[in-house]
Amino acid sequence: MTNTQTKTNIETKEETLAIFENEGNIFSGITPKDIESNLFKFKSKLGKLGIKKIKNRADLNQELIEKELTLYIRPYYNDFDSTSRRTSRDSFKDFYNHLMSLGGSEGYSEYTQLKQGVIETQEILKVKFKGKKFSIGDYIRERNIVIICVPLALNNFKLGDKYEYLDFYIKCVEEVFKTYKIKEENTEGIAKRQLLKRYLEFGQRNLKEKKNALISAKDSLESCTKEVIQFTARIRYLNLDIESIKSILGNLEDSIIEQLEELKNLKFLKEAILTENGIKLSFEKIFIKVKGKDIEMGEYEILLKPKEFEIINKQPVEYEGDTFHSCHVQDKVICFGDGNTLAYELLGKMELKKLAHFLHIFLKTYNPEDNFLSMNYWIKGKENGGIVPEDYNNDEEDEGDYE
Repeated sequence: MTNTQTKTNIETKEETLAIFENEGNIFSGITPKDIESNLFKFKSKLGKLGIKKIKNRADLNQELIEKELTLYIRPYYNDFDSTSRRTSRDSFKDFYNHLMSLGGSEGYSEYTQLKQGVIETQEILKVKFKGKKFSIGDYIRERNIVIICVPLALNNFKLGDKYEYLDFYIKCVEEVFKTYKIKEENTEGIAKRQLLKRYLEFGQRNLKEKKNALISAKDSLESCTKEVIQFTARIRYLNLDIESIKSILGNLEDSIIEQLEELKNLKFLKEAILTENGIKLSFEKIFIKVKGKDIEMGEYEILLKPKEFEIINKQPVEYEGDTFHSCHVQDKVICFGDGNTLAYELLGKMELKKLAHFLHIFLKTYNPEDNFLSMNYWIKGKENGGIVPEDYNNDEEDEGDYE
């Protein structure tokens, strides 16, 4: 026995749980020795095809892009359009009956696939059996995702060499890999295109909302003479917003790259880059002046996503199980206060320079009337290695100026 095989046998139970983590306790009461031969066969055969990860009964969503070639077995489709069909129907019965004769799961009464055409690059995977072709899954090439909608019947893994169903299952997977030339793709560029697509979709929705608001404002102008001045101004600003958004959407990627170059010249920013997850702004260390003293808040990274913000402090403060990135940012919840509308308005119009200035001012500002954590607790946490002591109790807010 080789070292590789020995390692596989020793770690069989752990590997089993890792592969089939969504199956709960399906292997409960079965020892690793009962299933090690079939588990090794399954992993090694699929590994030779180039499959790096196997996910059984896992979630699949529209934004998911795998960096490595990943096999999804009977996934949950979440926000994807999918279709379910009976396995006992005439056109599928021969294939289904063969699976059952080899020890397949009797609970396999229907199978669910992606709805045809839901993704442009979707390929329907079919195998030949008795002169006919039967659909067993889908391949999304640009996302490194292979979907097999036929169950593994895991409870029969203990049958060892007598488990013919597994051999047939592997044979079907090998056939579709050869037929459809499935291999691992470089998804780095695809991830960025997906991000730009989400920016575009958000911008288009924003544009649609502005147009609807413009129509509503025009209608109101006709019937509401007392508010003529107000609606006239509203129409003027909406027209300007619409033209601005149209201009950005017309050349979105170039517009972002051009604005990123402008951001790099801002003294309070260390870095401004476009990543797969959004536009990342890295700020110089932030201080807030309290009673003439500079209170260190930390080094911040802010991720500008298509429709939301993510603020991360590299040196946060923890209190009662929650993480505070500032007195006004608890975990992922941000309190912009009166600036909430302006923040999302600037994000929607992709006015990145103005938004960067706004965020810098936000990070350097403390409002004792509207916060998640008072400055007293923040200072105490900083003095105590980033954790507010459990016995600390000072609900009286420091009086004085905050800059």
